[in-house]
Amino acid sequence: MALALLAAARAIDAGLVVGPPCALRIATGLPCLTCGMTTAFVHLVRLDLPGAFRSSPLGAALALACAAWPPLALTRFEPPPATWRWLPRVLAVAAVASWAFVLATSPAGHPCLLSSR
Repeated sequence: MALALLAAARAIDAGLVVGPPCALRIATGLPCLTCGMTTAFVHLVRLDLPGAFRSSPLGAALALACAAWPPLALTRFEPPPATWRWLPRVLAVAAVASWAFVLATSPAGHPCLLSSR
């Protein structure tokens, strides 16, 4: 999975793949919850961690989680059972905070954060 994400990020970075326009952005002019996540993955593949977090804090965190998953899976790491009680709430708060950040920093009228490399 990590190799597939790396290959996809490289293809996007090379301009070979461009995602569909965001329907929410077209309808309202506002970025959606996932706006900037692809760009965050591309920045992380370039090892540009600050750029990844500028694009989408949640996207950068997900990209880091995807990078950490294979080594953790190899060690058969299992989080404590209590983790599953608080994790959904933490993820929901992180998603809302990330969206607020993207809303506050996204240029008005910009069709997609991907083109702002």
